[in-house]
This record gives sequence, C-alpha cells and structure tokens, in this order.
Amino acid sequence: MKKQLSLAIAMALGLSACGSSDSASTPPPAPKYDWQIINLNVANQADVAKGCIIYDDALAEPEKVITASVAIYGYNILFHNRDGSVIAKHTIKATEVPSSGIVTIDSANVPDGGFVSLEEVDGGIGGNADVYMFSVQKELLSDLVLNVRQPQNGASCYKGEQNVSVEVVKSAAVSVLQEKNIGYYQSSYGLDVDGHSISSHIPVKSELPAKKQVLVTAYENDTEGNATIMSYYGLIQSGYIYDSNSDGSIVARPLTNENLINQAWTTANNLSIDRNSAVYMVNSENTYLWQSIFNSNQEFALVDGSSNMQQWSAYFTGTDNDYDWRYHTFIALDGSNSVVENALPAMYDFDDISIDTNCGSETSADFCIDTSSFSSNDFDLQRTQVRSTTTVGGRNFYQSIYAVPNAQQVLMNSSAVTMAPESANRIEIGLTASDNLPQALRYMMAESVNIQTAAKDSPLVPNYSDTNGSILTIAEKSAAHQAILSTNSTMVSNSKN
Repeated sequence: MKKQLSLAIAMALGLSACGSSDSASTPPPAPKYDWQIINLNVANQADVAKGCIIYDDALAEPEKVITASVAIYGYNILFHNRDGSVIAKHTIKATEVPSSGIVTIDSANVPDGGFVSLEEVDGGIGGNADVYMFSVQKELLSDLVLNVRQPQNGASCYKGEQNVSVEVVKSAAVSVLQEKNIGYYQSSYGLDVDGHSISSHIPVKSELPAKKQVLVTAYENDTEGNATIMSYYGLIQSGYIYDSNSDGSIVARPLTNENLINQAWTTANNLSIDRNSAVYMVNSENTYLWQSIFNSNQEFALVDGSSNMQQWSAYFTGTDNDYDWRYHTFIALDGSNSVVENALPAMYDFDDISIDTNCGSETSADFCIDTSSFSSNDFDLQRTQVRSTTTVGGRNFYQSIYAVPNAQQVLMNSSAVTMAPESANRIEIGLTASDNLPQALRYMMAESVNIQTAAKDSPLVPNYSDTNGSILTIAEKSAAHQAILSTNSTMVSNSKN
C-alpha cells in the first residue's frame, strides 16, 4: 500500500515540486504554514461577546459554553532534527510570538524527516515544570488551530462562528404511511437517531420549527429483534416535522422502496464489530445514519445510482480479538455487487512496546518507541502519544507525535527538561491507512482531542486524547466527517499502561 511513502505524502499534501522539466528551472519556495494558537476555556454564554467564537456547550456545566482566547505566551515552537533534537537557531520563543497568536512555520527550516512541535511548559519555576508537546513531521505539516492549556490573561478573544445549541423538542415527530410487515421506523435528523414501532408520531430529535430534512427508514425485525432488514425509506422535508402535542393538521408522508438493493458484507474471523457500526448517507451537506450494522445480518440496504442521494459509506468499528487492537474502518460504497469486506492488516502483540534508549543508527535519538506489533508498510499515518515523567521532580511529560509510520518512532526533546521514562508510562499508538491522506490526517487529529476536558484544563487526560492538539468548529468537524466518509480508510489503536 505504502510505496515511496514520503513522496506520496508530499504529493498528496501539495508539497511536491512542479514546473517544467528544465533542469535550470528555479525550484518553488518551500511552503509556509500558519499555526493559530488558542486557549480553550469555559464561560457563561452571556459573557461571550459578539464575534467571539463558541465551539460547543460545556456539557458538565449547564448555561456555559466552550470559547477561546488568542494564546500569546507560555509556549514555544520547536524545530527538530530527525532524531528529535531541538534546532535552537530556528526555535520560536514565547517572547517572539505575535499578538495574533499566529506562528508562521517556514518548512525550509525543517530538515527532511524532521519535526515541528508546539511545546508548553506549565509552572516552570525553579525547573518544576510540566511539559505538553504536540509534534508534526515535516511531510505532514499543514495550517492548524492548536490549543494550549495555560489561561491567557488579558488576551483578546478568538474570533469565529458561535455554535449556540438549539433546544431539541421532545414532542417533535413525523408521520409516514403504514407499510405491511414493518416492525420499526427509524428517524435520523442528521446523526441524531430515534424511532418508533408504528408509523405515526415517530419521534425526531429536532428543534421546532425543524431546519433540515429527516430521513425515515422502515425495517422488518430479524429473529434477534434488531432493525436489520430495511424495506422502505424516505427523505421528508422539514415542514412535515410537527409538535405531537399540538392539534394541528398532521400529514403522513409516503415512503418508497424504489431502487432499494442489498449489499453483502463480511468481517474477518478475528474481528468483532460493536453496535456503533453503521451505514451513513450524505445528502445536501447533511450526514444521516442510514442503517445500523449488526452481526445478525450479513447485508445492508442501499439505493442504487439512480437516487439523488449523494454519498454512502460503511463504517465498521470494534476490536481485533487476537491482540485487542481497536479499529474504525470507513468504506466508500458505490452499490456494486462486490462483497464489502471488513478486514485489517496483520496486527501483533502490543505488549512488546517500550521506550528505548538503544535507538537505531538511522536516528541516534535519545529516546524512541520500539515495537514489532505492526508493519509500518501497511499504514500511511501514525499517532504516538507518551505520558512520562521528567528528570526534575518527576513532573508530567506528555507528547503526541504525528508522523510517517515507524516501528521505532523517535521522541521529541524538550527545550526545558529531560524525559525520565519508567515502566508505568502510558504509550498509545494510532495508525491509519487511507486513500486520501490530507483528509485522514485532519480527521485523525480532530478525533484525538476532547475539547470538553481541554477547555477545563483537567489534570485527567482521557485515554487516546492529545493534551494539546488540533481544534475544529462543529461545522469543520462535520465537514471532516463527511470527507472521511468518501474515502477508504482504516484506523487502529492500542495502548499500554
């Protein structure tokens, strides 16, 4: 899959050389990238000024929202050699960060195979510092919005759209015409799913008045009582979603089975799938959960190419039963008769993983991750996170690294302290194989940040979450999800301690 990977990544990200074949041509300048640094925080919604960003509700605190300030101090941008050592002459110090919080990275200052890091040293008095690092290999650099943990007292708010939640009305419903042999009607208002055993007053997780269409799918129940056998479907206009507590006129809409076909699927014997597995459908910039996938039925329904529905994707999620690797697989669907196969590259025992000082001659790094639990040739992207301690005071040392896959991934050096690995360290590895590397990287980074805990600066870091990382708005996350649905991508992850 991964032949001449560095070149493939460079081409996919727009980094390859272009122009005429004339050997005397001047090569294009190395690309530059903007990293907008922010600090997520929680505030009362009424206190967030117009034009200042609201990312989401603060789920743990009603009436509060997640907003952000421009981050202008308390962090460094480090440039690293291939071995993780810091290139001092290109390091951007906190005192050099502009008031916009935007740091421009000239990739010409990063050696091939090198890295760029956002480093935050928190509480650095007398060497008593926690270190949080987010690192990206040169071949994967892009424009990013990144979070730091330290409050930015006196800094201006970060400008952007305000994602204010709408009230879901519990009595919102839609009605369709009753069909024979149907045991369950499912409504999907975007990704918010509900349902009813009869065709009238099907609950819809919607605001009123509704703003988008609702997808209704009708199922015959299989022998295990799951909604697996789809017989009818319909996209129903928002105006037909009503308040079931009102006395107004209710119009039951018809469903159809036009061009409904069945698609067979299989899963490898060593994999289990969980109940989050599903088929998704995209229409008019909205993503709908079309049909859940269960082990009890080895096929799902699609509408063939004559439909105006735009995009289909099978999403399998579960566990590798041999070595407990978690996986997520997206398979773009075209309605062909070929069997959709849920399978992984060969994965191996993760217990062999360690933080090593005996790094290979190619890197000569101070520390590296060493493992034989996967083949780097099977994947295109790798996320490595280490939660360790420092030589000074046993303080926290966190780092997340996004790189070309390497079973001996080097760890980044800090500008302030030295890592002191111990047996209790937590190590996480995430791997991605994809036919669209930029979209897969964007999705992978965004899914690796929990903005709810990041905004609270919680001392507890959720498993498989970056401490600092890429932040997307709700609209950007929706777009990233739709984009990954159009790819064939497999993501696996595992951890130790």
